Amino acid sequence: MPEIRMIGLDLDGTLLRRDQTVSEGNLQALRKCVEQGIQIYLISGRPYCFTKMIAQQIHERVKVISSNGGIYEIGTRCIEQWIEPYCLHQIIEVLKREEYAHAFFKGKYEFFTHEPYDERFLYDHMNDRLPADVQVKSFTDMSWEELSRNVHDIAKILVYDMNAQRLLKAREQIECIENTTVTNYQPISFDITAGGVNKGNAIKAVLQALHLKKEEFMAFGDAQNDLPMFQEAGLTVAMANASEEIQVACDIVTSDFMDDGVAKAIQRYILR
Repeated sequence: MPEIRMIGLDLDGTLLRRDQTVSEGNLQALRKCVEQGIQIYLISGRPYCFTKMIAQQIHERVKVISSNGGIYEIGTRCIEQWIEPYCLHQIIEVLKREEYAHAFFKGKYEFFTHEPYDERFLYDHMNDRLPADVQVKSFTDMSWEELSRNVHDIAKILVYDMNAQRLLKAREQIECIENTTVTNYQPISFDITAGGVNKGNAIKAVLQALHLKKEEFMAFGDAQNDLPMFQEAGLTVAMANASEEIQVACDIVTSDFMDDGVAKAIQRYILR
């Protein structure tokens, strides 16, 4: 097996426990990798602020790919790929017609929504825990007209609806909008990013910038939005809690996210 020089980790259902913390076992394994010169990337659909917070808890040299690839770091640079304004307006019109679909428009520092404040999708209540340079502000209870006028610099839109038929109807309309990427997340939700933006393309850019080969990259994940990431990795690891589709797509299946699955695979295949 080629030497692994970079490891990419999804967060929810992979590295993080249910309480959104990293276990001591996973922390120690990742820190040992950093000490050995292996570059660690956290690769998540979560926004930049949250992903950066977790990265800094692990080690200052851990880098971030957030918003399904909409915002990512290479060295000291932060690349931001926003959804085009004309696409935002068209998406808002679709959501306005499907009035029961819920949506959260997520930028780097600002979030916008038609909904009341919801701690599941917004992060202002975590500002005291977030690094000072990535604290955020949310604009809630906005009318569709206010959203259309004010949303800007959006890396990702999360859309959810408990009604599967209504969600599918909204999704089918949005998939027809040019220069957008629609990604499955959970059965009741989907994500929207700019055209061509996904975890895999962000990783491809990082590997090229770091002069690393695909074979030198190891990826961990558990969900459908991790499939583009797996396509760019030489060694792929599914969590035991992942669906059968994800497990079959990977080279290795490790323990689940509540049982130090990340640390166990790193110990076996990297640290030995």
